[in-house]
Amino acid sequence: MSRHLVHGTIDAAGESRYPGRTKVPRSTVDLSAVEYYASRKRLPLTRLRGYARGRPFSHWSPELSSVIVTAATRLVGDACAQLLELGESSPEARQRAALRRCVMSFNVMNRELDFIDRGCAADICVAIDYIADHTKLFGETDLAGAWRTW
Repeated sequence: MSRHLVHGTIDAAGESRYPGRTKVPRSTVDLSAVEYYASRKRLPLTRLRGYARGRPFSHWSPELSSVIVTAATRLVGDACAQLLELGESSPEARQRAALRRCVMSFNVMNRELDFIDRGCAADICVAIDYIADHTKLFGETDLAGAWRTW
């Protein structure tokens, strides 16, 4: 897997394909989902403020109604708000419960609207894992997998 940048082709490890070129910092290379999970690090809980305002699902198919996208964004925003309210020092079990409520809400929403396809499911799982990276659940992968029905 390689990335094409203005100054040359860079492989996934950040190595230049051109002789004589130096390594490019990883921050200049777009990360794939696999690379994202390999490069995860614990982030402060306060960085969740505004995550939902960034509209994490705005790239979903135009065939999905904006109501569905807004509702999905709201579910993620509610989970972020609950975690922020709990705070950094809250027990891991309470943080896990907040994420579980979010996934269970997606289950109910999908049961009613039947909108979650493979692409949406992957996006939701990445969003849940991203949120978990800000909590004591950092490092766990596919948290949604245990609770989701889609």
